[in-house]
Amino acid sequence: MTTLLKNTLGKDPQLSPLSLWKHFSAICAIPHPSGHEQGIIDYATNLASGLGLKISKDHVGNLFITKPPTNGNEDGDIIMLQCHMDMVPQANANKKHNFTTDPIIPIIDNGWIRADETTLGADNGIAVAAVFALLEDRTIQHGPLRVLLTVEEESRMHGALELKTDFFDADIMINLDSENIDEIYIACAGAVGTTASLDLTFEHISPDEYNFHTLAIKGLEGGHSGVDIILHRGNAIKILGTALAELQKCNKINLIDCNGGSLWNAIPRESSANFAIKRSADIECEFRKINQKLKNDYAKTDPDLQITFKAAPQVSEVMNKACTEKIINAINTCPNGFFKMSDDLPDVVETSSNLGVMSISDGKIILKSMQRSLIDKERDIIQHKIISAMHSTGFNTHSGTSFPGWIPKSHSPIVEKSKKVYTALFKKIPKIMAIHAGLECGIIGKKHPQMEMISIGPTMKFPHSPKEKVNIKSVEQFWNLLLAMIDE
Repeated sequence: MTTLLKNTLGKDPQLSPLSLWKHFSAICAIPHPSGHEQGIIDYATNLASGLGLKISKDHVGNLFITKPPTNGNEDGDIIMLQCHMDMVPQANANKKHNFTTDPIIPIIDNGWIRADETTLGADNGIAVAAVFALLEDRTIQHGPLRVLLTVEEESRMHGALELKTDFFDADIMINLDSENIDEIYIACAGAVGTTASLDLTFEHISPDEYNFHTLAIKGLEGGHSGVDIILHRGNAIKILGTALAELQKCNKINLIDCNGGSLWNAIPRESSANFAIKRSADIECEFRKINQKLKNDYAKTDPDLQITFKAAPQVSEVMNKACTEKIINAINTCPNGFFKMSDDLPDVVETSSNLGVMSISDGKIILKSMQRSLIDKERDIIQHKIISAMHSTGFNTHSGTSFPGWIPKSHSPIVEKSKKVYTALFKKIPKIMAIHAGLECGIIGKKHPQMEMISIGPTMKFPHSPKEKVNIKSVEQFWNLLLAMIDE
């Protein structure tokens, strides 16, 4: 059964708890991509102020809310619930959606909630909604409670990186940004971004002597560049690079422009290039061969892959052959995917890189990639390899801000307590896990090293892509686990 909701989540009897879904419905109606969290900041401020709770905002927009303990619980540990207010803005190519002005339309679909061809924002909107519901519920028993809501987690971890140590305090932090109800996370990968750029050089041609074409890649699964990197899904920029290199082997081409992806931390689903080629070249036959080979290569991981080849408008200025060659080489030389599994944690990726963005701006082509690792030294090693590869093709590079991984403490009191609470509640033992993604725990934990941390969350699929969805039953389980954790 599929139901278009139009922001009526807080009134649907099949959803529980309604208090959480009421707030998630409101969050969906407030545009909040990274860097545009003011609407959520205002919502949270009005809610806390209306409840008479102390709320503070720092210089970048992070919020810290204090809720006093209930009677008889004054001596408990200070527990801080932590999540981020922004979401990843991704839409299918045929979907017109302005993430800074348009609401998200949630849809109930066979036990899951998704959006209408856009990201849903359940990452991390469900957690924010749970926190709001908890703050306004006066029947829940708890000790000293804190809430830390950060900004710009999805784009650059900006909120967490800018936190001052005296802005917040806690004995225990429960991060609410994980994506499987059966798992409790105790470690995460650190990351760093790498930007490679090349000044474009052009030449004039006689349009009558050339054919002009557009090569486009679409229909890929995409997904989170950390969590989903182990699935071997196609990267639209890398696939485009492969196709262009194959065409280049037989017939020298001149690129006109090219682009792909939009986020460092998402596996790019779409890319395209316009190029010119001498009219004498038989490129149609070559394209058919390339098309068939690539579809065969990605038949299992990306069955909906589409590679289109059509005529493009004529131009009289194109990139020269040397510039074209450098770009194609850079795309294909850039290391991509996962490189090593963890020696200590089974079935967990240790180190990876994702080529997430290709764009042209101000006479330059820009390639942006993100390197991740559970071990900071390994993260830096793979970044150096990428920098060397880019330099070998004539590109310049710039390293972005890095953030640390979260080192596991497998037998800390909060880990043992969470296992006990989870087992009592669900009659099964949770999986204790590390995640190959950049939770804010690594950054925040560095600011208060004595603070114990875990991360939990409801079950989600395909975060950072228009296929993102959250399991309805797991949201209720997540709520019950959260209440049990703060009441223990």
